[in-house]
Amino acid sequence: MNQKRLITDLINKRSGSHFNEKLIVAKILQDKVRNGSEIVDLGCGFGEFACLLKNTNPSWIVKAVDFNLEHIKSILYKNNVIPISKNFVEKFDLRSNAVTLLHVIEHIPFSELKKIISNISRSLKSGGILVITTPNSNSELAKLFDYHLMFPPIHQTIFSDIWLKEFIEKNWNFNLVEKKSASVILENFDGWFSYFRDNAPNDESQFMARMFFNLKENEEKFEMFHKYINEKRLGSETILVFKKYGVQ
Repeated sequence: MNQKRLITDLINKRSGSHFNEKLIVAKILQDKVRNGSEIVDLGCGFGEFACLLKNTNPSWIVKAVDFNLEHIKSILYKNNVIPISKNFVEKFDLRSNAVTLLHVIEHIPFSELKKIISNISRSLKSGGILVITTPNSNSELAKLFDYHLMFPPIHQTIFSDIWLKEFIEKNWNFNLVEKKSASVILENFDGWFSYFRDNAPNDESQFMARMFFNLKENEEKFEMFHKYINEKRLGSETILVFKKYGVQ
């Protein structure tokens, strides 16, 4: 995988994994986080989103955190992003004005989730922003298809936007201030819908997939549908924006 190309394509808004979702989150942070703020991207993967944030607002101090970033450290430095190799499930204190968790929580055991949110809550400054994205089991689009959509083998846990909001607000000093959605299954249409068309365990899901293939034949109408789904917050992924209040 060409990590430099991944970063360049996303910064130039050409393409990338979870492309629309990352652009939405970058816009949210641009609207809510002041110049000169410190932003931590936890579970940054290849670091392309952290680089997008730095490119979005060069005044931000952006830190990319994951278990081992030695393989991309030099690329991140070239993009003025600070790489930090750290087990973020364990206790840490990275003082920041905003933290992003993009498609991280579904990959960790549920028993570790409280540790991570506690770490974030302790590190985040009062009034700070936490953005979480994850597949949404409550999504109308997701409910059209079978369980494989929301819970492939690489996912440890499945969440709904409603449950996750209540869980975080109940246990920590956070209020949900904004909710949006994205549709990765529509962005990566052929991969997802070919599976359902050919392998779905029931006729209803196969018929639905074929209907979507018919819609996809008209690219203009399909893009309108994709935009509409996201605007109505019906996408397969939820984007939850929390604000920290008070002192832990």
